[in-house]
Amino acid sequence: QWALKVLELQDGVSQDEIKKAYRRMAMKYHPDKVANAGEEIKQQATEKFRTINEAYEHIKRLREKVENVSDQWELKTVWGVGYKFEVK
Repeated sequence: QWALKVLELQDGVSQDEIKKAYRRMAMKYHPDKVANAGEEIKQQATEKFRTINEAYEHIKRLREKVENVSDQWELKTVWGVGYKFEVK
């Protein structure tokens, strides 16, 4: 759930929506965008950018795991993220 909050998304979003949110947030908080705004602001942007990347990678890993699960399983919660996946 934390990863969705970082990307400012709700449960049940599509992969395309996740990718668009990631790109939007990455552009907004990229450290190069605030290079001239001072060291403190650049450091904050770097931390936020790092968190955005971690959140996106976390969601990608979870979705890849779900795709690799056998067709016989129905998963209600994957690693505590709170998604409901039905793999058939």
